[in-house]
Amino acid sequence: MEIKQLKVFVTVAQHMSFSKASQDLNLSQSSISKYIKQLEEEMDAELFTRSKKQIELTPAGEVFLTEAEQIIKITDGTFDFEENISVGFLPLSMLTFLPKLIEFIKKVMPELKIQFNNYHDNNQLIADLKDGVIDVAFFNENYPPEGIESMVVQEDEIVAFQSTSSPFANLEEITESDLAQLKYILPPREANPFVLDLFFNYCEMLGFEPQVEYFINPHQTRLALASANLGVALDCVSLAHLNTPNLIYTRMEEKLRTYVKIMMGWVPKPTKMNTIQHFQKYFEERTANNQATS
Repeated sequence: MEIKQLKVFVTVAQHMSFSKASQDLNLSQSSISKYIKQLEEEMDAELFTRSKKQIELTPAGEVFLTEAEQIIKITDGTFDFEENISVGFLPLSMLTFLPKLIEFIKKVMPELKIQFNNYHDNNQLIADLKDGVIDVAFFNENYPPEGIESMVVQEDEIVAFQSTSSPFANLEEITESDLAQLKYILPPREANPFVLDLFFNYCEMLGFEPQVEYFINPHQTRLALASANLGVALDCVSLAHLNTPNLIYTRMEEKLRTYVKIMMGWVPKPTKMNTIQHFQKYFEERTANNQATS
């Protein structure tokens, strides 16, 4: 997913018109349609509903618009320098620590050109890092990949996102006895195999098989489905920043609480290590500051 695709999507959403977006961006209308189609295919989600007279954002499109606008705001102006590094990330990174990291890197390395790559498939993100497609990756904790060095940069609590009209909406916490009663909306296993395996193994230990209504990406679609009261989405609490309408989240009781670890990974390359060390320094100082204030 490229930044120019996000710019096209945001411009179409602002005008609610492919033709006005083409005029604004000085692109042909067919090019605008091509960019939107590619983005929808990559996300495996429809972002606009189309009719002869008008277009409208889908629920997934509305959620994604907030993220796309934030990514564009943060990444604009970082592409005109000589030194470069390619960074791959999952959307949750942009909602939590990545903006502050970029702000820090711009100060200490103002000449650096950063190429941003937005992923929704955790396994593909790690594979591209191993293959040298990207230099740095921010990925969900996974089974240890070979040839990659990494450090923990963020922990995020898993909570249950559910509709305000859900029969479980008034619960203060989700308990063990509640788990078997819920209908689930989950990401495909490749999105976060470590956490999903942990969840299914725990359910098996309790003696039941969870009722999964959907295995689906991206998270915008999962939140939209949960908002429509079609199930409970187990996802990271930071997604609450998206303020999805008619959606609340409920924490798990203490013994059930699980935290997703987001890792920064890299394959050591002499030409990139100076930059990567600045990334490491930022997170080491951030961890030290957090510990000092806790």
